[in-house]
Amino acid sequence: MKELIVPAGTEIIGDCEYYGEDYERIVLPPSVKCIETSAFSEAKCREIVLPEGLEEIREWAFMGCPALKSVVFPRSLKTLGSMAFMGCRALERVVFSDGPEILESATFKDCVSLKEVTFGAGLCVLGSEFDDGGVFENCISLREVVLPEGFVVLGTSTFMDCTSLSRIVLPGSLAAIGEGSLAHTAISEIVVPEGVDDFYNVIYGCKQLERIVLPSTVKGLSYKAFGGLPRLKEVTLPRRFEKDKDLFFRKEDLGRIQITFI
Repeated sequence: MKELIVPAGTEIIGDCEYYGEDYERIVLPPSVKCIETSAFSEAKCREIVLPEGLEEIREWAFMGCPALKSVVFPRSLKTLGSMAFMGCRALERVVFSDGPEILESATFKDCVSLKEVTFGAGLCVLGSEFDDGGVFENCISLREVVLPEGFVVLGTSTFMDCTSLSRIVLPGSLAAIGEGSLAHTAISEIVVPEGVDDFYNVIYGCKQLERIVLPSTVKGLSYKAFGGLPRLKEVTLPRRFEKDKDLFFRKEDLGRIQITFI
């Protein structure tokens, strides 16, 4: 195996330092604190060993690594930049031991083989309110997501076009759901916890969705929010929407969907 062992005492992996390098395995010493922009972009590695003590991985650091299969992040990690692993098309497994608190926009976008993601207890935010690309957008092999208690914000387009995603667990701590965050997924049931205020354009294109429960705290709801969802059978909404329910459903859907107001 062609292996790169970065020398002990190295603290920073510089910008583009190993860009496109052809090593099957890369091992970083415990001294490394930061991996700079594009440091390993398009490197041919199948395995990268990230040490405890690593605090920061900057944007594009591993973008487009075509053979990378699995990544386990250390507890010490505080920052993971946008697009850090975008387009790693062979990546199948990602494990977070704790943080970081925020995963930036498009971090794992277009990782089309990604099947398993384990989130750390310290995670609070996925993405942002801006549409710069969802954190896991177009991860078409991802099937299940369980977000940890303490998680707060599901940003714009987070799981958009994750066409195999059939199950998501939203924790009671959730406070905000961004536009398009669950769009074009295969989720069959969504239960949104109390505390979420708005639900704008979240579920369009969810053709497998059968049941959705929105909490009493939701005050904002997009026009025809439940239109174009052919399998939808059951919707629970706050009573404040009862008078204007025609605004949120297509006329032809009202007879077939059971609507409950709470």
